[in-house]
Amino acid sequence: MFQVLAIELLSTLLYEIDWSIDRRSNYDRIRYLSMSATLRLRTDKYEIQSGMTVLDAMLEHGIEPEIVIPTRDGELIGDDEIIRDGETVRLVPVISGGVPS
Repeated sequence: MFQVLAIELLSTLLYEIDWSIDRRSNYDRIRYLSMSATLRLRTDKYEIQSGMTVLDAMLEHGIEPEIVIPTRDGELIGDDEIIRDGETVRLVPVISGGVPS
């Protein structure tokens, strides 16, 4: 009898644990499990989740992709690059101008 009650109790506890995990959205699960990285534009620093693309990170923080060039360790990278744990992606502002013709 004791074994049956113990199994039923354990089964109920496991069900409650599974249910609480399933209530979280997929985004929350990914955010909980992933590490952070940094996006830097001039003196501004934005903490972002690693694993996202540079373009997604810029759009999430309202940075227009047309006005910056992303770099990693001084090398140009595309906005489709995946941001890794702990790294800093520097956004270099695009400068245009010149003498009118």
